[in-house]
Amino acid sequence: MEETILEVKNAVRIYKKHGKELKALDDISLVLKKGEFLGIVGESGSGKSTILRHIACLDKLTSGNLFFKGEEYTGSKPQQMCKKMQMVFQDPLGSFDPHLKMTNIYKEIYPIMPAEDKLAKIEELLGQMGLDKELLDKRPNQISGGQCQRMAIVRALAIEPEILLCDEATSALDVSAQAIIVGHLSKLKEKVISMIFVSHDLAITSSLCDRIMVFRKGKCVEEGETRRLIEDPKEEYTKELLSSVLKV
Repeated sequence: MEETILEVKNAVRIYKKHGKELKALDDISLVLKKGEFLGIVGESGSGKSTILRHIACLDKLTSGNLFFKGEEYTGSKPQQMCKKMQMVFQDPLGSFDPHLKMTNIYKEIYPIMPAEDKLAKIEELLGQMGLDKELLDKRPNQISGGQCQRMAIVRALAIEPEILLCDEATSALDVSAQAIIVGHLSKLKEKVISMIFVSHDLAITSSLCDRIMVFRKGKCVEEGETRRLIEDPKEEYTKELLSSVLKV
């Protein structure tokens, strides 16, 4: 039986705005297996990025529970969890200090990198991402968005996490850069790393993920293995998403 690495139980997140309550997450539960790539798709405001932020402990649930390998970590992120989960954000430039060269940015994670030769590990990962080590001498605004996003993925992988959390990691990039990123992410399956890939793009998500959850207005309206969901969607909203992909 495949090992469950992450479990979310009955997650609820309520925000208050202008005296009214907004339920951003409405009783969301999910399970992520070791080595599995799980996609979460939906329109803007569906709750897909919100659940990722809560899994990463960047925000606190109103109610519900989070478990990593059966151990609950709801409400706080223990120091050791920083090494277990790493997040890749939507804005590649915003992920880095614009005043620092990339080599100095990477040095900030040296204390929690398992590798003995930190620089060699970074250079190895850069090569795996199709990047030249000469980019280490550049600042973030001196490299392209696609290169910057791959360097953000390198920073996440250098810590050797067990789960990679990608929050719209390709949406700010052009089509060619998206294809490069997805190609490199797909190769991570060889490393037996688990991933949650959040996106509004069902086409990209289906090309990368083993299983997909469809979010709408804070709820999961459908989930299933990618091929089944694409070929035989049950919910009207999923059919609408598929129709929009086919039109494009």
